[in-house]
Amino acid sequence: TYWDLGHSAQTAIWFAQIVGMEYRILHCYANSQEKLHHYIKYVQSLPYTYATHFFPHDASHEQLGSERTIEKQARDALRSVVVIPRVSHKANAIEAGRSLFPLCYFDSKGCSDGISALRHYHYKIDPETGRVSKEPDHDIYSHYAGAWLSLAMSLRKPREKRIQQKQNLPRWLSGHV
Repeated sequence: TYWDLGHSAQTAIWFAQIVGMEYRILHCYANSQEKLHHYIKYVQSLPYTYATHFFPHDASHEQLGSERTIEKQARDALRSVVVIPRVSHKANAIEAGRSLFPLCYFDSKGCSDGISALRHYHYKIDPETGRVSKEPDHDIYSHYAGAWLSLAMSLRKPREKRIQQKQNLPRWLSGHV
């Protein structure tokens, strides 16, 4: 599963199966005004076997009124949880999300709300100048998009690993990574 977290805003989850270089997008779910327990129960109620649950960077933040982060709560209830580091440039995550589409097969019934949200995801537009912003609009469509970006970013190797791999290459090849 791939998550975007919200409380008053939506929490959205994509359910995907990865087979080789093919991504089968089976289902998606979003809701708001619910505690984490609601979403965990929902995930556990579906007839899927999960390998890993990927949460965005804010899952590791301290929660007001709780002694445990969302990450800790999720680890207690779900088998394997990974928190994806915050991306320094949202545009890079969006491009990673876009590049995934040719490799994906969507269940049109199980993913209809998420597909619709992805189609409507857009950048902010300055009402005075009409210029497109560098930041996407945070609206009702952005939560499914945020969860989609969790999927895309979960497939990328962390920068430290890429640097370490590059340092271990022969000198003549190190410029080509």
